[in-house]
Amino acid sequence: MIPFSRLLVPALLAAQAGLGAAWAQTGSSDKTAQLVNERVVFYEALVSEFSAQAGDAATAFAYMLDAAQRSQSEKLFERAVELGFAQRNASLALQAAQAWAKTLPANAQVHRYSAQILIGLDRLGEAVDPLRLMLHNSSAEERATQLALLPNYFARTKDRNLAVETVQKALASDLGSRKSGPAAWAALARMQAFAGNDSLALAALEKSTALDPQSDEAALAALQIGGKTAQGAQELLQKRLQNKPGTALRMAAMRSLIDAQKYAQAYEQLQRLTQESPGFADAWLVKGSLEVQNDQIDTAQASLETFLKLSQKPPLVENTTGATNELTPRSTVEALLLMATIAERKKNYQQANDYLDSIYSPPHVARIQMRRASIAAAQDKLEEARALLREIPPSNADTLRTRYNAELQLLRERNLYAQALDVAQEAALAMPDEPVWRYEQAMLAEKIGRLADMEALLRGLIASHPQYHPPYNALGYSLADRNVNLEEARRLIAKALEFAPDDAYIIDSMGWVEFRSGNLAQARQLLEKAFNAQPDAEIAAHLGEVLWKLGDTAQAQTLWREGLKLNARNATLLETMKRFRVQP
Repeated sequence: MIPFSRLLVPALLAAQAGLGAAWAQTGSSDKTAQLVNERVVFYEALVSEFSAQAGDAATAFAYMLDAAQRSQSEKLFERAVELGFAQRNASLALQAAQAWAKTLPANAQVHRYSAQILIGLDRLGEAVDPLRLMLHNSSAEERATQLALLPNYFARTKDRNLAVETVQKALASDLGSRKSGPAAWAALARMQAFAGNDSLALAALEKSTALDPQSDEAALAALQIGGKTAQGAQELLQKRLQNKPGTALRMAAMRSLIDAQKYAQAYEQLQRLTQESPGFADAWLVKGSLEVQNDQIDTAQASLETFLKLSQKPPLVENTTGATNELTPRSTVEALLLMATIAERKKNYQQANDYLDSIYSPPHVARIQMRRASIAAAQDKLEEARALLREIPPSNADTLRTRYNAELQLLRERNLYAQALDVAQEAALAMPDEPVWRYEQAMLAEKIGRLADMEALLRGLIASHPQYHPPYNALGYSLADRNVNLEEARRLIAKALEFAPDDAYIIDSMGWVEFRSGNLAQARQLLEKAFNAQPDAEIAAHLGEVLWKLGDTAQAQTLWREGLKLNARNATLLETMKRFRVQP
């Protein structure tokens, strides 16, 4: 139950606010009656909340609903709906929502409540009008959001085709309109895909586009549709992306590509977006972030400076200590942290710290401190860097986890594997229920040549956490890399692939098993699949070696040099090139 103190005061203030407005508009002859009504409402709201605290939900609901109807207060109607649900009685909640809709019919929220309750009661036919009224009374932005969310409303509906029919009836008046039709057909496409009607989903997307070829609605829906419709939806999306789409679609497509780790394609979308809409600040921030990731630091700096200029926030901001500081906007925090990273890579350490000093954002203290630690470590002040990390207050498990990960990364980057192993052991003791720390111990034990310890840790993890797949892949790859127990290695990696069949690094491991087993054609096929899914320096090293063994030495060298562009410091790639006497 929600504590009384959190609900009574807002409810009573809402009652008073609503009545006060009515009082101001009432003539003097009616003020006595109005005063009586105000007192009744206040009393009923008070009794309702006391009844709720006492466990008498029925009385609480009855008094709150009457108070809401007397006052015509949205807050009190909403509270009546909550009290109906508190009794686990959706019919009572529906009664309150319908009374609310009758009293205040222009309120989109109440029609959403009514629709969701009716859908939950499996009374889909009755949900048509509330859905239609919800959309009709929503702002343009709210309407777009609700249309996109419609499949979620029916998540527990058994008859999904009936759900499609319900939405189609609610949208009937929009489907032929050039103005609202594209969004309506796109919503219907989402519903058809939700119901598993792939061909009907694609047909709905095509109808959306036919009504207005310049609308982005169908393409936005295409981003969310998978299944057998995916290829057709992607073709529709790509066609729209080639024809100057809106910023929302370009950004949505870019985020989808980043989620799929297709960074090169995402960057292409950002380049187009910044050319088409140079004043759209967020695009410059994401572009700068990808450029930092790709070590394009000069280009990244220019992108981030453009973002800061468009955000009307200079790169450096003088902050004083004390309560008068203005909280730095989150997006600006991201930009300044990236600017600090760039300055650090350019060895402008004072400037890097100046960027950090310009940020005032308590929620980002841990990230700022980690960046300071990185700057110290770059100046060979390793103990200072570790001390900075240890100063991060472990306010919760996430912060503690982040702190340990940062210290591990700091030590790994400097090949201080023995010290890193000590940190991983400390983390495992601090968070014994998290298998990742024992996994880290195993990987670090391998780095310092303690292979028996590594195997024992990984086999222990497989036994204690059989659903945690990284140990299967790690142990299988280690066996394959050492060219021992190849059949066991194959079984272990196959098990990892059951959990994550599209993981490029696990596919790479299986490719390496095939290589060690002498199956060069199969190895090449798997490694090419892995590299295409996730361009990575180590995968490039493996694929290049297979190509070399197949006699394609020119392609192998080209691939290795491509891998160097991805990560010029990758030890596996550098060792492979050295072994084949290929200059970086």
